[in-house]
Amino acid sequence: MKRVLLLIGGVPNSSAGATLSGETSYLESLLNDNVGDIELSVVSLGFDRDVAVVSQNIAIDRSRLSLTHRALHAIGARALYARLATFPLGRLVNSIGPLDQGRVFWRHIRREPAALKALKNADVVIAADLAAVKTAWIAAKRGWCTHAEYDTRAYGLGLSFALADAD
Repeated sequence: MKRVLLLIGGVPNSSAGATLSGETSYLESLLNDNVGDIELSVVSLGFDRDVAVVSQNIAIDRSRLSLTHRALHAIGARALYARLATFPLGRLVNSIGPLDQGRVFWRHIRREPAALKALKNADVVIAADLAAVKTAWIAAKRGWCTHAEYDTRAYGLGLSFALADAD
């Protein structure tokens, strides 16, 4: 049984997957090639639907903020982040700072024991958006998984799991 973990670190961006719509999702091909031999789990900031294909769904509570996040918010770092996000060099500075979405998602994962355990036990980790890429990279770098993949189309596939059949 291959354990696959889908990480959803933020709000979906429909334009990101639209450019790659002709390509098959890595998650979809993995599910099709290993029918019945995949244990799919989802760790997300808000994908809290019960889906038959998903064996474990861990929705991280956004309201539980870390001390770091609360301190940065208190000193006004969020306003600076928003201002820097308006121009290219500022976005580069934001990407290496503590409010980068990948760093924020990783802090959320570290604070949630069930999410961290799922990450450490996964064979394949799929990041469905840019916020989840850092977490997938950390899992691969630390040897927690055998393969990490960035697949923007996996988020759309995950949403289609939750849609009711027309029958």
